[in-house]
Amino acid sequence: MHTAFPHIIILLTGLLFLPVIAQPMWAQPDYSGYDNLLRAYVRPDGRVDYNGLKSKLSALRETCQSMTRHHPDDAWTRAEAMTFWINVYNASTLLLVAEHYPIASILELDNGKTWQIPRVRVGDRTYTLDQIEKDILIGKFRDPRIHFAINCAAISCPPLLNRAYRPEAIDRQLDERTRAFLQSPHNAISADALRLSEIFRWYSADFGDLRSFLQSYTQVNPHPNARIEYIPYKWELNE
Repeated sequence: MHTAFPHIIILLTGLLFLPVIAQPMWAQPDYSGYDNLLRAYVRPDGRVDYNGLKSKLSALRETCQSMTRHHPDDAWTRAEAMTFWINVYNASTLLLVAEHYPIASILELDNGKTWQIPRVRVGDRTYTLDQIEKDILIGKFRDPRIHFAINCAAISCPPLLNRAYRPEAIDRQLDERTRAFLQSPHNAISADALRLSEIFRWYSADFGDLRSFLQSYTQVNPHPNARIEYIPYKWELNE
């Protein structure tokens, strides 16, 4: 019996030094950590507790890093890739603001050009927030509902969802966010008059026939000559 004991020690010692196999960067991220932070620090109406989030900076940084260690490839579905980039955009924006909090507006950062600063490293490339939004999310997927899923930390932005987006639910989530934004005080839609977020002016080409788009998500059928007015955007922090 005692002669076998050293062999057991050697075997157990060897197990301690087995290499850890990293998850391939093309595998799907686990969004549960991000989901937990959203549930804890984002209210159902989309307002963010940046002070509380700042106290969890290390967890937020690790959450962002755990997502951006991955990179969509051809094996990912459209839903998986879209979900990834929406979550990365929103999480990176939360981290950016939390790192500099307290601030009154995201426009205080980088002389108002913070969306043009390369800061989000995904795989072997570093992206600006503008590149993620305009080149990838809008440019590649061409789904106008994305405008209501991403959040730029301003009070006039479509409210931040207090859950992570999920590939298996992304289509439903995008529909829900679009309806919620159109029916919120950020817009006032009737058959005779359209008071709309400036998002509809800035990205008018993405919505095609605007009246048809609005009707699809509000059940209001605007008249062809309905007056359109754009509500000035408020850049105060969404806290």
